Amino acid sequence: MVAGLIAGGAVCAPEAFGQSSDVVPGMLRVTVVVELSCPSCAQGLERRLGRLDHVELVEVLSESGQIVLTPERGAVLDLHAVRQVIRNVGFQPVELRVHAFGEVKRKDDGFVLALPDNVLLALDAKDATDALLSMVGKPPVEVTGVAARPPGADHDVLVVNAVGDSR
Repeated sequence: MVAGLIAGGAVCAPEAFGQSSDVVPGMLRVTVVVELSCPSCAQGLERRLGRLDHVELVEVLSESGQIVLTPERGAVLDLHAVRQVIRNVGFQPVELRVHAFGEVKRKDDGFVLALPDNVLLALDAKDATDALLSMVGKPPVEVTGVAARPPGADHDVLVVNAVGDSR
């Protein structure tokens, strides 16, 4: 599985993400922003999302219109499947905010974030080129951003809000 990342965020200390250095590579959290106008429908959505592979916990925050998915430790969620479940219940996901932890590697002319299960998230460094270059071959880093699937694309693009060094 390959997905794209567009990195245009700041480089932050790991404490900014609220994580310790014992975090294993994988997705740490996926927050779905969705209009939850029907409480009983939201409960059905919570149950269905909880049945997806590698989902450990589903938290519905009705007041803020958010659903927080916590993956199993070291796992990667299928963002396309998350969107499909939400749409099949009759909701429209506004955005998917992803918080992941992986190793930055060089690939072709750019960067990728290597995650478990051979998932590579392509990185378009933009303003973070120097920061990403300095992280190649180093311990894993934390990345947060908003995932989107461009029309006609077969993978997600993650517009990165922040990149943090795990040290």
